[in-house]
Amino acid sequence: MSSKVVVNPDVLAAQAAKAKEMGTELNSIIEEYISIMQEAKATGLRSGVAGQSLQQFIAVTSTLKGKLNNIGDGVDELVERFLENVEETDHFNL
Repeated sequence: MSSKVVVNPDVLAAQAAKAKEMGTELNSIIEEYISIMQEAKATGLRSGVAGQSLQQFIAVTSTLKGKLNNIGDGVDELVERFLENVEETDHFNL
């Protein structure tokens, strides 16, 4: 019994492009969110426990900058390599 997998490269490529786009969009949202938190820290929560907690939160959240872009780019690259492998295997098995 032969098993066949049907791969629609257009659908996969579109999903990969969407993942890349969403990574960029989410990164922009994170950057805007950090900016808002920095403004709150500068104007209202300059000191005290709440101010220190907010500063720590900003620092931790800032580590996310660029990572969501990287994830989206990584998905795009993985799908591209997968499609190349499928194409190569497909030609080999013809």
